[in-house]
Amino acid sequence: MKTFLLTAGFAVVFSVAASASTIDILDEYGVDAGPLTTFYTGNSDTVNNLNSGFTSSDISGANLVVLAGLTSNLNSGQLAAIDSFVTGGGNLVLMSDAAGFETLQGTLNNTLTSLGSTMVNVDGSYDSGYQTTTTIASNPFTTGVTSLEYGYTSAITGGTALVTGVGGQVFVATEQIGSGNVFAIADLDTADVNTISNAGNQQFYCNVAGDGCALSGAPEPGTFGLAGLAVAGAFAMLRRKKA
Repeated sequence: MKTFLLTAGFAVVFSVAASASTIDILDEYGVDAGPLTTFYTGNSDTVNNLNSGFTSSDISGANLVVLAGLTSNLNSGQLAAIDSFVTGGGNLVLMSDAAGFETLQGTLNNTLTSLGSTMVNVDGSYDSGYQTTTTIASNPFTTGVTSLEYGYTSAITGGTALVTGVGGQVFVATEQIGSGNVFAIADLDTADVNTISNAGNQQFYCNVAGDGCALSGAPEPGTFGLAGLAVAGAFAMLRRKKA
């Protein structure tokens, strides 16, 4: 009976952790949509590719929206839709790149400003070529992430730093806005075909999506508490049975 109860408790935890997400991706620069779509669909998530004219109805029901390499600013209706999405509990990833990609940095910053974020994408040229960093801050969104592959970044100030490059620049940061979270990533290469095979990159994007695909054995952020509740409940049932 004890084994059954413990097994049942953990089954509840992992059934919750393995829940799939709905992810919407707009990639105007064209290097991330394919690899991310392949990765997320391989983890049983539903992926919708947005076009530049997306509306609030297009992102309703999503858990995560990824806006990568925007070549033009979002219009007022789209900014309002993104604001409502994030403050209502959705996660938003915004990606730009390094010097030479100032247009992408500008659209990222315009979106951050519209959201009321303290994060700013600062122009710069760091770490040309592909690099691997192990300077990962301790955070629920970096649970299980021991390294991150990337290439040629600018920098992010403000928010909570998550990943620092080998050149000393913070290039991945996050900030809670309302009930949701915004992630600013100053490099498109963290999700391209050359880096998404890295276990650290995969785990990070799993954590951001909240779908519990714990590739390195780390539970989805938030499931530690569920595990504790499940085990405590199992032992409580055992004590009642003995009484």
